[in-house]
Amino acid sequence: SLAIETKLKQICDAFDAHRYSLPDMDDAPAVDRMLAENAQELVDSRTVLLKNQDTRFRLCQMLAKSTEKWTWIVLREKAVYHSLNMFKTDVSGMLRGEGWVVSEKLDDVRQAVNHAHADMGTSMPSLVDQ
Repeated sequence: SLAIETKLKQICDAFDAHRYSLPDMDDAPAVDRMLAENAQELVDSRTVLLKNQDTRFRLCQMLAKSTEKWTWIVLREKAVYHSLNMFKTDVSGMLRGEGWVVSEKLDDVRQAVNHAHADMGTSMPSLVDQ
């Protein structure tokens, strides 16, 4: 009997199970009281479980609203890095990029490059050639 009890304790400890001490089965009021306590514990656990499930569901709904926006942000950033990876490094450490621009928009491109350079506050010049 002691060996069985020791083995059961080891199994309960291994699975982090809660062990209950049982009253004598001849003491009906004590057994009923224990059953009522266990039933209340199950009700409380169910309440906590339902609240956690509801909280997870609301959190997933909130995150789902932002998923499309985050996807576009990530795609835009990946496109920028992809473009920057196509630039070539000059001997002086400057990045050189080549591309096609419609001749009517060349002034707009120069203005955009100069504006970006001004925002960065670097002393290195920017150059847009034809």
